[in-house]
Amino acid sequence: VCNGDAVLIDAGPGQKVREASKTWAAYSKGTYRTEGSGASSYGHNAIIIDNLGQMPSGDGQGIEGRIRYARETKGFWLVGTDAKAAYNKDDYNPVQVADRHIAFPKATGDCLVMIDRVVPQAAGAHAFKRLLHFAAPEQLAQEDGPERMSVTIRKTVYDLWTLSPTEGLAIDHVEVRAQVPIRTRTLLAHDLSDEALWMCTVLAARGTETTPTDVQLVAGHDGPAVQLDLSGGATWRFALSGEPEELAVDLGSA
Repeated sequence: VCNGDAVLIDAGPGQKVREASKTWAAYSKGTYRTEGSGASSYGHNAIIIDNLGQMPSGDGQGIEGRIRYARETKGFWLVGTDAKAAYNKDDYNPVQVADRHIAFPKATGDCLVMIDRVVPQAAGAHAFKRLLHFAAPEQLAQEDGPERMSVTIRKTVYDLWTLSPTEGLAIDHVEVRAQVPIRTRTLLAHDLSDEALWMCTVLAARGTETTPTDVQLVAGHDGPAVQLDLSGGATWRFALSGEPEELAVDLGSA
């Protein structure tokens, strides 16, 4: 939820998987309890590595994931999650790191900053796909290539930035699908190839003092950082630091 709207949704099967399997096969080109079905990572806002996601759960069988930290700083709630065990179960899609770090501004709730960090076990280049599921958007459009898009939900326009220090970011596909129990929604996939993934996503409603006028990658102390220049004149900067990594915030002139 951003700015009071259900913008990104965790799609999932929506009903018992067996009851929804035919609908899900039509949506995801997959079948019950298989990779590509609604019970797999393709039904969620997840990271796909070399065409595989986390171990498909199926039949309500949960796959382990955990919240590594949840804390409060000046102006933000910060949450860090670890999905490594879900990829590694039964050696399905082994990774060394599969972390997601999220920041929400406490005062407004009209912006989301998310950094995904994935390091596969196997050496060499890998094909990463970041999936986002939008709830019934009126429009999803490119504003400035794959790095900046816009999505309209209930007449509110949200800017969507997707940034990575790795070159070659591309939009794989945008699909509008019917789904039970949600009538329509849009799946957006960004593709990137590298030995590991560092990807930042910024989703922000237009028309507020915390609306970013520019989002860019800058050098941080321990690697890349993402900087948001806001319409109200403030600057926010987000980076990963420490071991294990956690999200740090610098409010700059805010």
